[in-house]
Amino acid sequence: MAVDFSGSRVTLPPLFPGKPKLDQAVFKGMKKGIIHIQQLARKNATNQGVFKAASGRLAGSIAREVKAEGNAIVGRIGSPLVYAGVQEGLDRQGRSRTATIIKAKNKKLAIPLGAARTKAGRARFTSPRQVPNLRVIPRRGKSTLLARVVARNKIIPMFVLKDSVKIKARPYMRPALKTGFFRATEIIMNDVIKVIDAR
Repeated sequence: MAVDFSGSRVTLPPLFPGKPKLDQAVFKGMKKGIIHIQQLARKNATNQGVFKAASGRLAGSIAREVKAEGNAIVGRIGSPLVYAGVQEGLDRQGRSRTATIIKAKNKKLAIPLGAARTKAGRARFTSPRQVPNLRVIPRRGKSTLLARVVARNKIIPMFVLKDSVKIKARPYMRPALKTGFFRATEIIMNDVIKVIDAR
């Protein structure tokens, strides 16, 4: 059993060498078991879990696969989204960390402020370019603002410009694997027992 950058992985060696029907039962049971863990991970990645302002994109991206790798049967869940590993708290080598620092590639990172977020806390815009009448507001000793001009003497701060941002890890896949592992194993063994009883 292991967890990598792609997500969570459950590995079982073929339990019955030379008995393909039983191995097929393990494979079939693994498919069912990994669905159980996938559902737990998706729930963790929603408002019901660790994400208060979840858009549903991360949860919807969590996919599953089951395949034979050498002498092992592997069930895996994971997400292709770039920030999936960041939120999980794993780097590309699978090492755990409590937070990730994202640095601006070109100039600055535009972090949405209250007016640029929904009530649920999600960003209203994918880019500051989508906001009309936006002006740069330099501040001495503080981060520069991008503000919307709505009147001659009135502005609404929309974004703050940062060189980097620290994203705290909020694991959702590993807890699903930990919580659902025994139930997934039970599901797998139930399929195996059905084949044994039918003999």
